[in-house]
Amino acid sequence: MADSRAALCRQIANSNQDWVTAALPRLVQFYTLCLDPLAKSRLHDHYRDLGGEADETQLLRKVALFYRVYENDGNNLLQKPDGSPWQSEEEIWDCWAGFAGSEAEAERICHAMDAVFRPLAQQMAA
Repeated sequence: MADSRAALCRQIANSNQDWVTAALPRLVQFYTLCLDPLAKSRLHDHYRDLGGEADETQLLRKVALFYRVYENDGNNLLQKPDGSPWQSEEEIWDCWAGFAGSEAEAERICHAMDAVFRPLAQQMAA
């Protein structure tokens, strides 16, 4: 069952590869330049504490992949950046998990981003 779920996630990621990866150079550069060194190291440290094995560059690439897969115009959460529709929120997650490499890795990255970015956002809003 888990193998078929992983295969489905990889298949969804592969079918969306063109529009997702087209934006990666810009997004990786943005995250590399705009995240202050403390945020980058805190993100990577938290990710590693959760059992992550990717280096900092690979992690930032995965963060950019997450952003791109979930990117929308704010009006229609089920519209892909390429203009086509997602079938469901589950399909979006499956695509992200496919790009992350596994559901466990996708969850680990999400937990690390939440632990680091949410406090930063709150601090910046204050």
